[in-house]
Amino acid sequence: MHARMLSLLALAALPILASAETAAPTQPALQNVWTASGFDQPESAIYDRKRHQILLSSMNGSADAANGMGYISVLTEHGDIVQKHWVQGLNAPKGMGIHGDHLYVADLTRVLDIDITTGKIAHIYDAPEAQFLNDVTVTDNGDVYISDLLAQRIYRLHQGVLEIWLSSAELNLPNGLWAQRDRLLVAAWGQGLQEDFSTRIPGRLKQVQLSDKHISDLIDDQPLGNLDGVTDDGANGLLATDFMRGRLFYFSSLTTAPAEFELPPGSADLDYIPEQKLVLMPLMWKGELAAYRLP
Repeated sequence: MHARMLSLLALAALPILASAETAAPTQPALQNVWTASGFDQPESAIYDRKRHQILLSSMNGSADAANGMGYISVLTEHGDIVQKHWVQGLNAPKGMGIHGDHLYVADLTRVLDIDITTGKIAHIYDAPEAQFLNDVTVTDNGDVYISDLLAQRIYRLHQGVLEIWLSSAELNLPNGLWAQRDRLLVAAWGQGLQEDFSTRIPGRLKQVQLSDKHISDLIDDQPLGNLDGVTDDGANGLLATDFMRGRLFYFSSLTTAPAEFELPPGSADLDYIPEQKLVLMPLMWKGELAAYRLP
């Protein structure tokens, strides 16, 4: 494990150091529709469209701890907690992806395949040389991609085999992933990792072509911050979070400057329900999952 990796719990007490001068002016506040509380370092939320429910991962300890204390919760789409410890005994679980009745979870150095219909772990895949698995996304054909922030790497689970798919410093500490047509969108944490887990250079949105693994900036000259989650709005727009400063960026298109909304620091791996214009935002430091409506 990376020697400089701090407990994310300790980060709550540190000043927020990410660069602010690169960001657009803050927009009016988001509308808070509901908030669910009582979680333990919630990191990632995902909307299960088939069952009209929300799944939420909670690390419940240090972000790099294989302590068996992490868990996944089930909530209604209105924010009521159905089962707080639906799946438990996990190791700092973070990003999640759904394909059919299967939930794939980044669980520190392994990927879990959970049968959503039973809540049972169907398979555990150990990721070779993994350091810090972070986010998960699934393509239409069922391929699962997983980021490793500290190893500067993306894994792929293809037909039951988990392997290193891409390793490159050009990924700039890849955190969030989102599969979109013929590419992966990458929310990069940044360059030049510091002792407090901030970076000398803020992260950007990047893209990786699935066909040839070519890496490029999604938006030229657009450093944003220490990016955590990324998703699209179901149309031509994108949403991304800056974890350290607490920001939501909404690009209604990639040719216009983003709207920027202020959130609590520790805003983590989001999801979006386009039909409701509803952002599902884990607030790690507050132990909450908040639902916001875009204006």
